[in-house]
Amino acid sequence: MAPKIYPGNYVNPIASILNQGIVGCYPGRVARHLVGYAKITTSASSWDIVIPSDDKRVVGEKTRPDQIGMVIPLGACIYRLGLRVLDARRNRDVGVATSGLVGTNAQELKLASALNVDPSAALTATALSAPAFTIANTTVTPGQTSRDALINAGVITTGGPLTLRVYNNTTADGAGAGLSSTFTEGSYVIAEACFTLPDDVPGPSAFGGLPSAAG
Repeated sequence: MAPKIYPGNYVNPIASILNQGIVGCYPGRVARHLVGYAKITTSASSWDIVIPSDDKRVVGEKTRPDQIGMVIPLGACIYRLGLRVLDARRNRDVGVATSGLVGTNAQELKLASALNVDPSAALTATALSAPAFTIANTTVTPGQTSRDALINAGVITTGGPLTLRVYNNTTADGAGAGLSSTFTEGSYVIAEACFTLPDDVPGPSAFGGLPSAAG
């Protein structure tokens, strides 16, 4: 079972890599917040999302490796998806913000559970997507976009787990011509997914234990 954090102990961002969840003001539900990144270098039209390890040592010494793939479990109640394109300048006090991304005008960059999921459509139980960035002047301007819904109006996934990826697509939701980065170290986008899952039914510890046996 993934570790759970209770109110009063929630003082730091929860660790996506540990599948930590928060037991908050909705008894019976555990809230999860997955945050990862996609690195764009040479031209491609889709990218896996990396959930970075909380162990920041060099790769060969990591006790817990990075997780490849942002997986939304079956039965999750999704209430937010978000995507942020980062400013790739080393010195952000000089010049104009730029992502370094180069692509085809009018195509899009989106976070979705499949290439053919329309980023302008509502969330459904088997198709998830955040609104897309539109490529203009052959680039993507740094910024953020999200799709939010009330927790109680979230979409409960069905059929099986959904894996979110970052896609470059056409407006018809086909494969795009490809995005690349003008920076040698690549350009990064941040992806997030917020959802709740059913909590376990409590045991005797919830009320202090079972009565002692009669003497």
